[in-house]
Amino acid sequence: YTAYFSATFDQPVESFGTWTPAGVQAGGTAASAAAKHGAGAYLTFADGADVTAKIGLSYVSVDGARANAEAETKTLGFDETRGQARATWDEALGTIDATGGTDRDRITFYTSLYHSLLHPNTFQDVDGRYTGYDGQIRTVEQGRDFYVNFSGWDTYRGQSQLVALLFPQRASDINQSIVDMVSQSGKWTSWPTYNQIQTKMSGDSLQNIV
Repeated sequence: YTAYFSATFDQPVESFGTWTPAGVQAGGTAASAAAKHGAGAYLTFADGADVTAKIGLSYVSVDGARANAEAETKTLGFDETRGQARATWDEALGTIDATGGTDRDRITFYTSLYHSLLHPNTFQDVDGRYTGYDGQIRTVEQGRDFYVNFSGWDTYRGQSQLVALLFPQRASDINQSIVDMVSQSGKWTSWPTYNQIQTKMSGDSLQNIV
């Protein structure tokens, strides 16, 4: 799959470059990750600088990544962003009020609940666009989310039912996303990753979810 990002910083960049297995290229702006051990880029700031980065991610375009970051963090600082994320998770985990047992038992319970809600995850940009399993740019129906990353063999026995019980609208969107995946790719698969079809185990576990 192809991912795009856009990053802005609240402090000036002093230098930049790229690296590959062949070495470091100061001032470089492009590097191929096709070779073994990949490639990357680096930035440097003034010694002791306190830097906040705002990074947007998209699977459609750089412009989409920039728009996503602007929509979600344009007027927010670090502490406000962290506070909103905490409030979102407090609300999600608060759908179950676990009592009894020991403190350790409840910590284990809510940690497991947190893990169960990490995936599948939404895939579209703020304008609703996403890259489908057929490589085409598509737009999810307004008011819905398009989900990806289905660990079918690990979730159809219990996690899918849990999400449906706690968040029925999200479960509906997840199931519709699986149906859309089959429509776009023409096949069922046990373990699709992002917008790529791959089958790591035999069987059609996702049919049991839908």
